[in-house]
Amino acid sequence: MRNGSGKGFGKGFGKGLGHGRNHNEMRKFHNNRKCWKDFDNAYELSNIEEGNEVIIICNHDLKLIEMGLYVGSRIKIMRNSSSDPNIIIAVGESRYSLSREIAKEILVNKHVA
Repeated sequence: MRNGSGKGFGKGFGKGLGHGRNHNEMRKFHNNRKCWKDFDNAYELSNIEEGNEVIIICNHDLKLIEMGLYVGSRIKIMRNSSSDPNIIIAVGESRYSLSREIAKEILVNKHVA
């Protein structure tokens, strides 16, 4: 117990841990850079078929950027079945499972040379 309050973890523990922001807002990377302007060939990652290789052209999710899913990254769709709630992608030697909700927010270019 702290400060003799009898509450165990001190003032405010468990409340306001996001400083008034919900979890999804905290994941967003608010920066004007890092998006290519080629939106004519932009597709949501969740709509790309299995086996295709794509390049990320827009991603504002900080956690995914830290995992290597930044603008310019080449990724391969390993599994994308409409019956599954997640898609599986490969970035280099790593494999990730992304929810469809998050995958819809990532824009990619299907035309990889």
